[in-house]
Amino acid sequence: MSEASRRPVLQRDYVGGIDGLRGLAALLVLVYHCWIHSGQPNLRVSALRDFVGGGYLGVDLFFVISGFVLFLPMVRRGSPGPGAAYAIRRAGRMLPAYFLALAACVAFRSYLRTDVSHLSFFSWRGLSHVFLLQTPVLAHSTDLGFGVAGQLWTLSNEMLFYVVLFFVASGFSRRPMWGFIATLVIALGWRALVAFGVHDPELKYDVALQVPAYAAHFGLGMLVAIVHARQPPQARDRFARMATSLAVVATAAVLVLVARAGLRGVTGNEAPGDQTLRNLGIAACFALLLLCVVNGPAGIRRVLDAKPLRWLGRVSYGVYLFHLLVIGFATWCLGGHVESARATNLGFIALVGWTLPATCLIAWASFEYLESPIRERGRILAKRYSTT
Repeated sequence: MSEASRRPVLQRDYVGGIDGLRGLAALLVLVYHCWIHSGQPNLRVSALRDFVGGGYLGVDLFFVISGFVLFLPMVRRGSPGPGAAYAIRRAGRMLPAYFLALAACVAFRSYLRTDVSHLSFFSWRGLSHVFLLQTPVLAHSTDLGFGVAGQLWTLSNEMLFYVVLFFVASGFSRRPMWGFIATLVIALGWRALVAFGVHDPELKYDVALQVPAYAAHFGLGMLVAIVHARQPPQARDRFARMATSLAVVATAAVLVLVARAGLRGVTGNEAPGDQTLRNLGIAACFALLLLCVVNGPAGIRRVLDAKPLRWLGRVSYGVYLFHLLVIGFATWCLGGHVESARATNLGFIALVGWTLPATCLIAWASFEYLESPIRERGRILAKRYSTT
């Protein structure tokens, strides 16, 4: 393989391998929630159980990828561009499927066997979802996602990152190391507050979900975007020669950290500060893996660009938004079959077998008939603001 063939194309909107990583992150979270809702069965192999039990860390991968994907076009252009155009693009990406999922939560919550909430949509706590402020307002309350879709807490953090990114992008681009150090200090300071300054367990969990705790996740993704766009050709070639080995090491570290997180969750044996170090450590491993994907040899990207995985990545936003709704419907529709198999491996397999294809179908329909058309119109409108 020639040196040139190992280099990623820098001026394309699409970066190979990213959709595959998104697909894996969505799959981790979906399988984790199926495991939780089937009663956390032992899966016969403790290592497999521990890995599945740490699948919530797929969220950390989503945050790192967001930092990369959102910041990369700004690095290439040299600025975030007009604020109106930026807002239109971000709203077109996030809001259509989100509002559809939110409407489904409100409409069907009485049928779903989850933590059903009686929260009024028109109360200030209910309306916080409309403005994507549900995490600062509700944190991990059972009212989050109207008792149906608790994973919506991450959307608040994404939205707040979008807002902050617009204002800090130019400074981060000029001084990336200082920018990353700032995000690391914010994350460490916030997580230290959680670990050692907050003693009430409920409040500790509430504070731990807020966006400053994940500042370094986004910062790591932004740092990868800088390296991807600006790494000199000779340095890129040297990195490509060792990227496969680094990717193997990063993947192994991810597997170990996810499984350790799952084990700690099962046993409840967690020391103060353990979650802080683990989450930041796995974010660093995800960032290294991401760098190996985008700046490494083409072979790494080909693995992640396999058609099923790339397709899953394209619809991963819908998979993430709708999978807990589908799990709720599965529990309701299967009724006693699920209850009788609760905390058994069969119950877990049945729930994954129901949830994965049904969620993918809904996510595909959302992507094709809602998200893509609105995003295309948003891009056209954003171009008008960019040229005025």
